Amino acid sequence: MADLVHSRSRCAGLNGCTVVPEWSTINAAGDQFNPLIKHNGLLGPNSQWRVSYSSRQRDPNGSSVANYAGKFAILTTGALFVPTRITEDLEVCSDERGYWGDYDDLALLDANSSSGATSYIRAHTDSSVGCTAREQYTSTEVHVSAVVF
Repeated sequence: MADLVHSRSRCAGLNGCTVVPEWSTINAAGDQFNPLIKHNGLLGPNSQWRVSYSSRQRDPNGSSVANYAGKFAILTTGALFVPTRITEDLEVCSDERGYWGDYDDLALLDANSSSGATSYIRAHTDSSVGCTAREQYTSTEVHVSAVVF
């Protein structure tokens, strides 16, 4: 899984990487994965970045996953990211290999240039209706759901 903790570096060239701890979810328990970043396309004071990811932080040793999102800002004092849970915990239904699915995406729905208001939609793997069958490369009841925030 692409853990956000491993995505906390900025690099200038092949050998010039520095760790930026403020960019990570290092203090959250469990795995954080499928990080998604989008910009609202506006310049100036209404310019906004959103970050969304999946996390097992409420069930670090299990298979219950929730999705989180928040505004991301780079300030003169460092980076600021305060995530909010945007879905309830969803029990995943893996195939026989243990694969959960990675049908995740984040898209801008609209941006209001005068107010800076934005709406985003995050699609995600969802098997919250139960796990009735598992095969080698698929499982049932996996489908895709979405949340608007």
